[in-house]
Order: sequence, then structure tokens, then C-alpha cells
Amino acid sequence: KSKYTLAPLHEALANSFEAILQKENFDIGEKPEINIEFSYTSLIETEKTLSQIVIQDNGLGFDAQNYLRFETLLDKSKGYNNRGSGRIQFVHRFDRFDVMSYYLNESGEHFKRSFSCSKDRFIHSTHNDPDPEKHKAGSTVTFLAGASNDRDRAYFNDLQLIDIVRDLKLHVMLRYYLETQKKDPKAPTMNVVFTTNGKETARASIRPED
Repeated sequence: KSKYTLAPLHEALANSFEAILQKENFDIGEKPEINIEFSYTSLIETEKTLSQIVIQDNGLGFDAQNYLRFETLLDKSKGYNNRGSGRIQFVHRFDRFDVMSYYLNESGEHFKRSFSCSKDRFIHSTHNDPDPEKHKAGSTVTFLAGASNDRDRAYFNDLQLIDIVRDLKLHVMLRYYLETQKKDPKAPTMNVVFTTNGKETARASIRPED
């Protein structure tokens, strides 16, 4: 377990960033994007409790190759200084995380893959079916709250938009800069949203030019 409470978020964002870089072509008018939503519940106005974090990207998706890498613990084939152990951070601080992903297979056919992971069962509730609606490629990861100790719970419950934006800027600054120096840069815009009882309370965007 990492000493950094936001380690699962950093790992998930790294996965989304890599999925975007792997995607060769974006549709006309479509730009690389990662959406992050912190959902809270509250009974009184002065206190809130984290219920889930949702991270959505429009990257390549969990095609056969990326899913195989995810299944294989300590897989290093992806590169990007990837040690293949980041998923361990997910279950240290959350009860469960669910994945829904749309992708194109090698024949160009649209598919939808979904699965869940928890401490007790690494990968379960798996489905991989044709997608007749032909959604755009991308993945949504939902972390269901269940911080492992009081310190983690207090951290997430007290987290403010300004704090997470500052942390993410520091975390991605170098990577964004290096990506913008390429001929065909794909650095995504990151949109961060806070909601309480289903109602948006705060929003900010982090763009490559920032």
C-alpha cells in the first residue's frame, strides 16, 4: 500500500493517459479527454462522505491485448516505466472498482467489455460482448468508496477541488510538456467535477496549455 492516499487516482489517470496515446485516430471534432468525478453524499451541509470516484477517458479501450496485460500481475510489456502493480493500489483503498470499456477488435468490430475487481476476487463479473450501438472507444472506471482506515476516509471527505487540481497539475506537468513537444500531441484535457447528492458543486479543467 502506497503512503500516498491519491496513489490509486494517479495510477488510473496514467492508464487513461496511456490508452489515449495508444489510440491512433480520433473522430473529427473529438479531442483527447479524461473526466474525473468525485461523488459525495451528505445529510447535513457542513459534512460530506465520498461514495465513489469515476474516471472516464476516450482512449483505446480494453481490447484483447490491454485486457491480457491487466490480467497479468507485474506485467511490464506496456512500457512507460510501468511495473504492472498499480492495480494493487486500487483495492487497498476502495471496496471494489468496476470497469466498462468500449473498443474495436482486430477486425474493426465494436465490442463492450466489463468486469469488477475487489480484494477478495481480483477479476469477476466479466463480460465481453458485441456492441451493436457502436459506442466510441473509451473506458470508465468506477471506484466504490471504502477507504481502509480513518485517515484515508478523512482525507477523501475533506478533499477540495483546489487541492485535487493542484495535485494533478504537479503530477502530470512533465508528461504534458513532453507530449506537447511532439508533432502530433495527444495530451488530454482533464475535467474534474465534484458532486454532492447528485448535484454538481464545483468544476475545473486542466488543459495542456496550462
